[in-house]
Amino acid sequence: MTAMTQPDPDPSPGIDHSPKGRLAQTRLPGIFLILSAVINILAGLFLVAMGINGLLVSIQEFRHRLEVEFPSQHKELQASEWPLEYWIWNTSTGMLVLGLGGFVTGCMVLWGVWRLWNGGSSRLAFIGSIMISLPGISPTGCMAIGTLAGLWMILILFDPE
Repeated sequence: MTAMTQPDPDPSPGIDHSPKGRLAQTRLPGIFLILSAVINILAGLFLVAMGINGLLVSIQEFRHRLEVEFPSQHKELQASEWPLEYWIWNTSTGMLVLGLGGFVTGCMVLWGVWRLWNGGSSRLAFIGSIMISLPGISPTGCMAIGTLAGLWMILILFDPE
């Protein structure tokens, strides 16, 4: 067998390393991680789209919409020391970064759970569980859904029994 086809060595204690054993022990937290990952991917794509939209809109159009739809926020922004262009750029860039982080985290979690359930290494599932638990990286981490699912999977992976 070549190195490409051999499963990664996995030092995780307490895990039955057969695919059936892993699936039985990690089925429920894995399902919650998959749901969190799908929500992360969708929220990430939405935030990326909003960030791109914010970067593509003209300043004049944004200023006009802000005056018409949100006059009190427009007055507050005019009173601030930052020009409107900085607010738009910073907000749009932040949405892009958070969206890409959520998308990458969701994909990593899906891949990690798939590998865990198919007899591969649990390292990627562990790293994905940590990433989905962090509110700054994961949209579901902000809602505590990803945090609970990630911590649950980490506890299962390191359960000594």
